[in-house]
Amino acid sequence: MSRLEFGPENFSATRYSIVRSGTPLGKINCSRREEATITIGKATYLAYGEGIIRSTFYLDATGGRIAIAEKPSVFRRRFTVYVGLKSYTLKAVSTNSRAFLLVEGGSRIGSIAPNGFFSRKFTADLPDDLAPEIQTFLIWLVIIDQKRDGFGIPIKFPTRRVARL
Repeated sequence: MSRLEFGPENFSATRYSIVRSGTPLGKINCSRREEATITIGKATYLAYGEGIIRSTFYLDATGGRIAIAEKPSVFRRRFTVYVGLKSYTLKAVSTNSRAFLLVEGGSRIGSIAPNGFFSRKFTADLPDDLAPEIQTFLIWLVIIDQKRDGFGIPIKFPTRRVARL
């Protein structure tokens, strides 16, 4: 199991550093809302999404597509990730949780969770047999979910009209 730590490098949370055992592994640069450049060593990958209601996300390298993730519903915080012939499910632990579980064939094989309730830093425990670029793609999917859902906590404020004199 690989333990990866990541968090935003800047206040606007557009750049993330990923560290494995105290050693820098890579970076995620979120240039647009659902597009990012992932850098691991000297290799660069492009992660991007398409669609609103039913979204599909891709991880591409110079040689072609590496992984696809589908989010079947805007109302569910769940992704089905396809890597080669394998498929994984990345899903939120609960509706109001910022933590995610990685599941393969009904068995939990990994997790991605914040270091604390108010923390912007996360820890990912992911299988060693997943390539670093796939591990980073899973981390990016969690980042996308956090940005879409306001850190995974749906907040609704009652609207009240106030008459001005």
